[in-house]
Amino acid sequence: MQDRPPPPQGWNTSDEDEIDRRRWRGSTDIVAIDVMPAAGEVIDRNTWEILQRLGAAGIIQFTGKGETLHQTVGVEDALRKEREAARRRERRDAAEKMLAQAERKQRMGWLLADSGFAEESLPALMEAAAFAIRGLAVEACDDLQVDDIADMSAADLIERDAVTALLPPGSIAVLEHPIDPGALRVVVKRLLTAAASGETKRSALS
Repeated sequence: MQDRPPPPQGWNTSDEDEIDRRRWRGSTDIVAIDVMPAAGEVIDRNTWEILQRLGAAGIIQFTGKGETLHQTVGVEDALRKEREAARRRERRDAAEKMLAQAERKQRMGWLLADSGFAEESLPALMEAAAFAIRGLAVEACDDLQVDDIADMSAADLIERDAVTALLPPGSIAVLEHPIDPGALRVVVKRLLTAAASGETKRSALS
């Protein structure tokens, strides 16, 4: 890009000289557009998008804020679907991370139990159960934000009917009294299966 415009050639200038000068001005001049609600002009969506791209490139500057007067139904539906898809992706990604944590804790608990440390395996297995239950809650509790679910304990989550409905039979009693490593291993395995099944359904719907 030139640092300065081409030198003037007096009246005897060629078309190429004029084109070069206009190109230089177009690449360096900053145009300010004053968007005034009372006296501004109404523009269509395509024109507005072009102006936004020019603003992002630094070619023009906006001195006020525009106001959206109306959006077509098609645009509103597209935006709504995009938001819903983004929300589903966020919840699916969160559930996948919770399930991965549950599987890691499960492997740790099994390793301890198989190495003769049955009692020491209980905390790891309980953590595995908690992560699996959170994964189920992401599927079942649309009224809860993912961050809220991540901060909630398994005991609080299983009190919610939507989560309880997804728990394997007999799992609540084992989780409330985790004294049998063998029974807890079975419950954790079933919880992971249930969570994985819910994850498969979410992926199919996304």
